[in-house]
Formats: sequence, structure tokens, C-alpha cells
Amino acid sequence: MEIQRVEGTVVIKPKRLVDAEDVLTTKEEEIVRSGEEQIRRGGYVTLEKLEYEMGRTSRKRRGKTT
Repeated sequence: MEIQRVEGTVVIKPKRLVDAEDVLTTKEEEIVRSGEEQIRRGGYVTLEKLEYEMGRTSRKRRGKTT
């Protein structure tokens, strides 16, 4: 935890430890940015549309159970 005193108050922030395996490489970051840009431009297909175009019957989606 990080504890700071700011203008007469105490601010407590949890520190997040990042696992080395969870950090993207430069190439992976480029791929993610490219994908995000494609999504912003509308360059994506929903799963239902993909399945329809492939001639598959749509799967029944189950709701979350508790």
C-alpha cells in the first residue's frame, strides 16, 4: 500500500503488483492498438453474423447462473 498525506488528509492507495507474464511486448502492443483501431472503424463481425455466414445454426446462449 502507498500512504500519502495530502492537504491534511491521509490517502491510502493499494499498489498493484504486475506479473512479468502479464506485460505486453512491443509487438503485442502494436497488435492490440491495430485491433482497437479496426473496432473503432467498424471492422468487426459479431459471432452471430459469423456463424450465420458460415451456415451454422446459432448456439443458444445461457444466462449466468449464481
